[in-house]
Amino acid sequence: MAGANERLSRSISLCLVRKNRIDTSILLAAVLAIVGVAGWRILHVHSMFNRTRTIAVSALLALCAGCCVRPPQEFGELTRIGHGKTDKADNHRYTVIYEHLFAPLRCSPIRLCEIGIGGGGSLRMWSEYFRKSTVFGIDIYSLDQLHAWMRNSGFPDFLPDKPDTGRIKTFVADQANREQLKRFIDASGGDFDIVLDDGGHTMEQQQTSFGFFFKYVKPGGYYVIEDVHTSLPELYRGYGVQDNEANTTLTMINFFIRHGRIQSQYLRRDEIEYLNSHIEYANLFSRRNQLASISLTCIFQKKTQNSPKFTGLDSAR
Repeated sequence: MAGANERLSRSISLCLVRKNRIDTSILLAAVLAIVGVAGWRILHVHSMFNRTRTIAVSALLALCAGCCVRPPQEFGELTRIGHGKTDKADNHRYTVIYEHLFAPLRCSPIRLCEIGIGGGGSLRMWSEYFRKSTVFGIDIYSLDQLHAWMRNSGFPDFLPDKPDTGRIKTFVADQANREQLKRFIDASGGDFDIVLDDGGHTMEQQQTSFGFFFKYVKPGGYYVIEDVHTSLPELYRGYGVQDNEANTTLTMINFFIRHGRIQSQYLRRDEIEYLNSHIEYANLFSRRNQLASISLTCIFQKKTQNSPKFTGLDSAR
């Protein structure tokens, strides 16, 4: 930390001594190397004011804001942190996909919610990767029940010792029960940058949670439905797939890809309307996993106020 502050001080001093004769692109590169990606947005204002002075002040503001003052990590850091903790990093390798989207948020004080706590490894991974984050986890089982299950399973227990550790907070809620989910929102405050569903994986659970939670995702934030492969009855049984597969989460996603609209028998009309007017895009990722099967995850981004209006593919024909 001291070395980083010295380097920043020398850069700013050089900037002030040489005034407007300095090559701002060189200083910009030096500052970015110190404060990391999180300082990039602040430094954009240098084109609006006196360049030399603003870059120096912006660098100080970025540093004081608590940005990561250390060399950037190589790509793959999320997978490395999650290895041995969660199948997101090991079997499914979803972390390779997520890091492309989430890396710019790494030094931000984000709020992340994960549905499904399990052995706690995923919550631990997120709290270590997003160092300034608050991580929320919900599960149908209490923390005590999960600890007991882990002791009997023989798997590593990464669960927190208590429901609220400051940066990791756990709650009991059924992801298919809107009343329980609303109580969780009231207690946690909602307003999440990222919500990930790694819960029970049934069709009803995945779609009910999606319809309920999306309004509590920040504009520009992400909602992730993991393990969409449970929609494939030839590979996975017991997840509530109807014989014609019309009710599957994969069918819902494919309908959105083809028509730009959400359809689901598990969602209320107001939830469908909200989704249709607030989804920016859906990315469905498929890859072979380490069990020689298929892993599917789908990432939805929420629109921002500046997103262009879109009424669906059908109306464009």
